[in-house]
Amino acid sequence: MLALSTSWNADGRFTPRGLLAAVRECGVAALELSYSHTAADLAGIVACCRESSVRVVSVHNFCPCPEKVAAGRSRSEAFLLSSSDETERRMAVEATRRSIATAASLGVKALILHLGRVEVPCRTRELIELYRRGKQGERRYAVMKDRMREERSRHAQPFIDRVVRSLEELCPAARDAGVSLCVENRYYYREIPGLDDIRG
Repeated sequence: MLALSTSWNADGRFTPRGLLAAVRECGVAALELSYSHTAADLAGIVACCRESSVRVVSVHNFCPCPEKVAAGRSRSEAFLLSSSDETERRMAVEATRRSIATAASLGVKALILHLGRVEVPCRTRELIELYRRGKQGERRYAVMKDRMREERSRHAQPFIDRVVRSLEELCPAARDAGVSLCVENRYYYREIPGLDDIRG
């Protein structure tokens, strides 16, 4: 089965009805509800889905999105499940519980999660740029890559611990709702999970 995320319409060019018509024209009959929807957006899309052959098969946390998002944060990371700020971490858990409820209300079995990040400098794009310029054999590239690994490894454990705590708090609600919590692997090296986080 092929499903299309409603983040495809992040620029808002389609109304809910127009979005579903465009999705059907692509030959797709399933959607993932993105993290960018307000409660009103969500109601419109769900109503149109019920009138059509398109069904929702997954929901991306947070859905509906929180009303306020800190500067420099995407709506999917309005709050971090890994946050060292306990108030923020608890807000992330509560917003995720609302997303579990959204999924359950639609009969959806999968909730997609971003788990957060290890708070170290973000150098992923710098490293990629060196690679694109053919510098991967140079000392500068090796030094940057090793520094990224060392910094993340040195600082990771408290953030991983907070992610595990958050998941432990969320699992009962997900289990009761019949919703699987699905972890999304991410683009930036400092994000959770990394390969080293899931070994063993």
